[in-house]
Amino acid sequence: MLALIGKGVRFPPGQWLLVADGTVEPWVAEELVHDLFPALRGMASFALLLTDFDVFEFERARESG
Repeated sequence: MLALIGKGVRFPPGQWLLVADGTVEPWVAEELVHDLFPALRGMASFALLLTDFDVFEFERARESG
């Protein structure tokens, strides 16, 4: 799971690895992850979490799926 999390938005529960800060364009962060972890290319899902409501919906989807 690759999640772009907005500044000041809480992280969902779980283990997360910070790969870039807010100055990096989202597409650059995605390519960086693929360069660091080539086995994930085409396999990692993507989430954009810009608000606490986005995080709530993300958590709810993970619980039901």
